[in-house]
Amino acid sequence: MELKEIEYFVAIAEEGNLTRASERLYLSQPAMSKFLSKLEDSYKTKLFTRKNNTLKLTPAGQIYLAGAKQIQEIANNIDREILDISKSKFMSISIGVTGERTQRYLGKLLPIVYERFPDLHVDIVEFPAQILRRMLKNDEIDLGIYAIPERDEALAHTIISDEEVVLAVHSSHRLFNFGSETPSEVSYRVSLEELQNDAFVLLRETTSMRAVEDRFFAQHSFSPKKTVETKGTFSSLIFVENGFGIGFCPKNYSFSSKDIRYIGLQEPFFYTSAIMYKRGVFLTTPMKFLLSTVRQNTIKF
Repeated sequence: MELKEIEYFVAIAEEGNLTRASERLYLSQPAMSKFLSKLEDSYKTKLFTRKNNTLKLTPAGQIYLAGAKQIQEIANNIDREILDISKSKFMSISIGVTGERTQRYLGKLLPIVYERFPDLHVDIVEFPAQILRRMLKNDEIDLGIYAIPERDEALAHTIISDEEVVLAVHSSHRLFNFGSETPSEVSYRVSLEELQNDAFVLLRETTSMRAVEDRFFAQHSFSPKKTVETKGTFSSLIFVENGFGIGFCPKNYSFSSKDIRYIGLQEPFFYTSAIMYKRGVFLTTPMKFLLSTVRQNTIKF
């Protein structure tokens, strides 16, 4: 198959008529008819049935069309990728993040991307997850890094991490002596019912982490007592450290304090972080490389 022949065949199959296919490609009808006869002779089989000037694919023609479209797609992708490479030094990527932890991850990721694309321009904006979701859908940013509170059919994603969320308690709390010094080492676990009378430090309702927390509470018909609402895990743990209540912390988060211990939940919930992008959007070569690097899971969140 040559690309020109493929273009002719696809036009005939989609138009179902030699005259319309000829007009679509600015060719004469005799030239189009000659092409089709020669093609069918080469396979020694009919690719179309003819009835009242209408052409309909035969089973052999359907096979040819499917293969032709695959070749067209491969050729188009090759063209786009080569164009990407040739223009990569003029390219830019806009990335939305939600806070300190996502920025830290991005700080580890970007040097790998810059090594491959040294002239790439990256524009970073910081907003709550709800705003980043809207910006992705409106094509205002290319990528967003945040926790997934729920699936969104308009967005695709590449998962960065899926980690358990644990409790952080102050030294004055009755469970302090049962806790571990780091979130990753929790061994003692409690039920939500045991925390019914405790005050909680929670994240703001605009954050994706809060959406995960609220879904967990709803699943267990639990209504937490709130003392403080704050914007991120770091500030939440600062309030816990100063005795404002108990809080939540992703298991791989690093925050060391002599006044905080970490405890697991008997029925744990999990915090899934991902790089999000609009479903169906064209991914440039730098964007695909960035997502591929994330999938290799060589960078810890």
